[in-house]
Amino acid sequence: MKITMIAFILSLVLLGCAPSSNNNTPTPPYPTNPSNPNTPGEELEVFTLTELATFDGKDGRKAYVAVDGTVYDVSEVPQWNGGHQGLSPGQDHTAAIEQSPHGKNVLRNLPIVGKLE
Repeated sequence: MKITMIAFILSLVLLGCAPSSNNNTPTPPYPTNPSNPNTPGEELEVFTLTELATFDGKDGRKAYVAVDGTVYDVSEVPQWNGGHQGLSPGQDHTAAIEQSPHGKNVLRNLPIVGKLE
């Protein structure tokens, strides 16, 4: 009986020391999209700067930005609602992202919708 009780208490102690699945990993500032809808080789829409400008996020329109010739959908990114750090959707922000504190890392989880001509 004592051995059973000791084994039971020991198992409870060991379970209490097990790593928790509740980690404190911070939430990224942008929504994550681990399964990018665009597969390699898929034909992407080609945008001119004039066409890109129509995707400004206003009046229910989608919000797109271009970086390094790739066009990303930022419609679901709260930080882009009404603009982001003085930048507006519908533009090429290649130069601006180079000087941003987050750099291009924030782009990796955004949906790619096309390329800039």
